[in-house]
Amino acid sequence: MAKFRYYNLNPNGEKVSDCVTRAISLTSEIPYAEVRRKLRYTARLLDCTKLCPTCYGFFIQEVIGGIPKNCEEMTVGDFADLHPQGTYLIRIKGHLTVIKDSVCYDIWDCLDRECDLAWQISH
Repeated sequence: MAKFRYYNLNPNGEKVSDCVTRAISLTSEIPYAEVRRKLRYTARLLDCTKLCPTCYGFFIQEVIGGIPKNCEEMTVGDFADLHPQGTYLIRIKGHLTVIKDSVCYDIWDCLDRECDLAWQISH
């Protein structure tokens, strides 16, 4: 069964709207500040904002090699239970979270939220 573990990669320990940076940094092992910088560059390249799903989706797939997985009509917890091993970035409405070996790493428990896309991350 999926579990939640509080985990905040924000360098100042703040709870701010940086879920995309936090999640990508945790799954890619790229330092937080470098992910922020690369997301800004990607946003300029694609003429969008770094928090636009198209922008960070491109970054996830093309830069860190994320493989898209369908998770429509299931919750983050359901997805984690179906994929008990591995590392995934999970998109829910207005948020990006991390599942690693059936544990959700985030600053709030979103296991009961519906997701619409996931990316498997390999190292």
